[in-house]
Amino acid sequence: MTTTIKFLKKGIKIDGVYHSVWYSNGIISDCPKGTITIYVREYGAILPVELCPQNDSDYMTDYFDTDRSRIKPDSVYYKDVLRVSGFTQEDFKEVV
Repeated sequence: MTTTIKFLKKGIKIDGVYHSVWYSNGIISDCPKGTITIYVREYGAILPVELCPQNDSDYMTDYFDTDRSRIKPDSVYYKDVLRVSGFTQEDFKEVV
């Protein structure tokens, strides 16, 4: 079964179910320039495997985190995420 993913300005629809998210263009040392991170705002919302979600929750220490996904420039989703995030390629140019 194929998962339907639609990127929106303030959220993602996964198989028709809306999840609130925010986008970040911060520099990540182990990712290429231009990578956009998607953070889920609500606990319990799970990103689909197609977005390679990460979650650093540690239930043994009561540290809970929400899912996040790093969308790299070579991702099939990159154009859609870049469009809705409000970032431009200019945002990723190095400042000298």
